[in-house]
Amino acid sequence: MPFPRRYLAAAACALLVAGCARLGGLPFQPTVTRPLALRPGHTIGQTFQAPAAAGAVSGVDLLTATYGAPADPTGRLEVVLRAGPGGRVLATGAADGDRVADSGWTPVRFADQRRPPPAPAEVAIQVSWGGAGTVGLWANVPPEPRPPGALANAPYPGGVLLVDGAPADGDLAFRALGSAGARALPATLAGAAREAGTRLLGQPLFAMGWLALVAAAAALAVAGFRRGRQRPAQQAGQGRPAQADWGHDEAGAGQPPDPVGESGGR
Repeated sequence: MPFPRRYLAAAACALLVAGCARLGGLPFQPTVTRPLALRPGHTIGQTFQAPAAAGAVSGVDLLTATYGAPADPTGRLEVVLRAGPGGRVLATGAADGDRVADSGWTPVRFADQRRPPPAPAEVAIQVSWGGAGTVGLWANVPPEPRPPGALANAPYPGGVLLVDGAPADGDLAFRALGSAGARALPATLAGAAREAGTRLLGQPLFAMGWLALVAAAAALAVAGFRRGRQRPAQQAGQGRPAQADWGHDEAGAGQPPDPVGESGGR
């Protein structure tokens, strides 16, 4: 039995909406140019906007580099979440050295989540490495030395790169995680829709194409559901056995004729 096309159309519509809503989700910056080494006694960080719908920031994923050698298993990658650059500490977390990936995402979760600031608000992460060997954080930064007239790297408009607490050109590769529960789902959806709408208004050509695809997928889904509801009724009508016209008299209506005949003899 072929998979109903109406389900495919509904799934396509949901994916289109979810794909655009990702624009309004939690902060995420995946583009990179080179890793920045975490040297002893120094920190690298990033500021970003924590949306109100996300609740408290529960952790971050960092794109780490170990330069081809395993990280020191006794070392620790430590992350401090602050209320903006140099602000009060909101939470701390760490990843053991044996969990630090080479050119891969390293998850860091905040175990001692404290009262978050009113959101939406700017927060900052401050990352340091305590262990032997070299560990780096991938970032989108301009080359060194910087060519004259080169454009500043700023792929994430909601924050800036921090080196030892000071703003620097570029952005860290990171993704933030929220801790909002089921009660915050309406606010999460509303915030995503609002931020996605703002982004779409800033890209009119993409917005027109996206809306056309959503409308087409919705039309296919509606048409498919209507056909699906009509088909069972048609099949029921075709499969009903026809009543034989054995006679028209009231006494023998619906009764088959006597195969022997009217005389009753063979």
